[in-house]
Amino acid sequence: MAPDAEAGKSINSRSDPFAPLTSQLLPVGDGHEIYAESVGRSDGIPAVYLHGGPGSGCQPDHRRLFDPERFHAVLFDQRGSGRSRPKGRREDNTLPHLIADMEMIREKFGFERFDHCRRLVGRDAGAGLRASASGSGQRHRVAQVRCVEGAGHSLYDPGIRRSLVI
Repeated sequence: MAPDAEAGKSINSRSDPFAPLTSQLLPVGDGHEIYAESVGRSDGIPAVYLHGGPGSGCQPDHRRLFDPERFHAVLFDQRGSGRSRPKGRREDNTLPHLIADMEMIREKFGFERFDHCRRLVGRDAGAGLRASASGSGQRHRVAQVRCVEGAGHSLYDPGIRRSLVI
């Protein structure tokens, strides 16, 4: 993992608490590499963010969904999306592939189980469906799936009350 130059500093002393702690391309097989970054506290509450689609990828503003004092969030661009490679490729890009990629991310970032990773967060119906599928297939690993309504909400924003918890 490529650490941010300020990753070792406390959140309060970092110039941008939403800057990635790490960013990398992870080979997931079938000719795909997925872009993943982590933000917040390396010892924080684990969370995984699922972007909308198709093809959009994570945006810098998505980092702000997570309180950097509380969470260790992983944001990743799904196969064929955003900064993942090859861009736009749809072969070997199915829901079972996505779930396997999420499992690899869980292991890579040291989230022992997704029930310790309390949140799978998504911002649209597709992301919610993917989070639900992952959660339903891994009930012993996922404690909560949260679909956030609209832009501008975060897990520490009072507006989060409008979210759907599955």
